[in-house]
Formats: sequence, structure tokens, C-alpha cells
Amino acid sequence: QPEGTWSDDTSMAIATAKSIKDNGGKIDIYDMRDNFVKWADEEDFNANGVCFDIGGATWRALSTGESQTGIGDNGNGSLMRILPLAFADCTDEEVMQVSSITHGHEISMHACVIYVRIARRLLAGEDIHDIIPTLMYDAPFDRLRVIDKLPEDEIDSSGYVVHTLEASLWCLAKYDNFRDTVVAGVSL
Repeated sequence: QPEGTWSDDTSMAIATAKSIKDNGGKIDIYDMRDNFVKWADEEDFNANGVCFDIGGATWRALSTGESQTGIGDNGNGSLMRILPLAFADCTDEEVMQVSSITHGHEISMHACVIYVRIARRLLAGEDIHDIIPTLMYDAPFDRLRVIDKLPEDEIDSSGYVVHTLEASLWCLAKYDNFRDTVVAGVSL
């Protein structure tokens, strides 16, 4: 793709944000899903007017209208589009509903809740180094409370939602500026 082209994840985050805006700050999962279908099937929300990439679980969910709930459906698709909810007045249940438009397994839904909660704390001015030790979750999220202590070679970079959540927090904890944090994330 040409420089300046944004990803499928950014397209879906834009579609999520537009739905929140169009609904007066409220969460409407049907409107959001309609935006996702417009992104996948039409020209809406895409950098070049074409959907050039779509994850398997996302494609299956949008094609069938059914949330993907299998253990193998825990890719990072819903996590990568969920951050606009950090700016909305929504509940954890609503965050899970938005995740489940495509990714309805409890691991994906809980990863999204954790991510939105952390983002809200960062927006409130808390430091990532103060947040990380408070992340007391059971497996598969149990490494979050020590993620900043792990060496780079212990950070997985697959598309698995837990790996993506860990990698993003690790990058935030390791670097103190936008450029280095983003480069580290892309490099992982």
C-alpha cells in the first residue's frame, strides 16, 4: 500500500468513532456493525476507497451476521478498533458488546475491557508505570502486572489478542515518546 495508507484496523476504529459521534456519544452496536459492513463491502472508511485487508473472524462475522466465539477466533481485530470507546460514556458490558460484533469469545471481550480501562486511566493522567502493577488478572492476562519487567524476547507478536495487548503495554512502558513507541510496536 502507498505511504499514508491506513490499515484495516484504523478503518474500523474510524467506523467505530463515527458511530459513537452519530449517536450522540452512545453505543449502538447495530449502527457500528452497519459501518463495518460499509467498510468491508463499499468504499467507506478506507484510505484508498478499497478494503485491502480483513481478518478472518471479522470477515466471517460480517458475512454471516454472527459473532465469532470459538477459541480460535481470538485474533486482535476487536482490540485494534476498540479505543474510541475510551472516550465514550459506556460500560464494560457495552465494550464487550462492541467486541462481540465480530469477536465474541470471552478472551477477546475481556481484553477489550482491560484496554479501554487502561486507556481511560492514561487519559486521566495516570502514568503507565503506576497502572501496570495494579493489573491483577487471572490467566491469560496474568502477565500484564509485570509486562514492563519482561525482556523483549518474551514479548510475543502474533495476532492473538492477548499477545497484542501485552505488546502494546510493553511498548508504552519501555518508551517515553510517540515515535519510539510506535516503531517498537511495528518492529515487534
